Amino acid sequence: YGFSTNSYAVYGDTQDAGHNYGLFTYDNSYSLNYHTKGAMMQVVQNGGSEALEAGDVVVFSGMVAPTEANEPPVILVSKATTANSAAVAGVVFGRYSPEGAALEGVAQPGESLLVVVQGPARVKVSTAAGAIQAGDLLSSSTQAGVAAGAARITIEGVQTVVPGTVFAKALETLESGEGWIYVFVTLQ
Repeated sequence: YGFSTNSYAVYGDTQDAGHNYGLFTYDNSYSLNYHTKGAMMQVVQNGGSEALEAGDVVVFSGMVAPTEANEPPVILVSKATTANSAAVAGVVFGRYSPEGAALEGVAQPGESLLVVVQGPARVKVSTAAGAIQAGDLLSSSTQAGVAAGAARITIEGVQTVVPGTVFAKALETLESGEGWIYVFVTLQ
């Protein structure tokens, strides 16, 4: 229990080099308001046949059911391989250890990783579908693990994007070629 009249009611900090964890609980957390400067991430498992690295766009590929009553399912992801996929799960942040630390390098099939599901992330992008401007809606591209401008369609004279395929908004511009940009992941 925490109470304060002018500052933090509860403050957690750690001297761990990986910054894991200032606060940890197996129980549900409740908050009337929630503020973050970083991204919200999900621990998942590489369920594909190839390695995943930071910046890859990934899709849901299944799940492993819990073996105990209080465990959550394990979400499986793999590299996005089709344009405008409605199954995009987010953007790979990096490998993840069972001890709760982000790790360097690629996540091999079967390994755990962190996927950004909301908030800022760096992603691999291609301008094959056109230049990308800040604010543009993004979806998966024909290049495995790469984002591109979302496909546009016209419905009753109104131009929009293919429903369910947008996973992010560009925060930076890329005029041509392939590269990396920051995006704001916002699954739809």
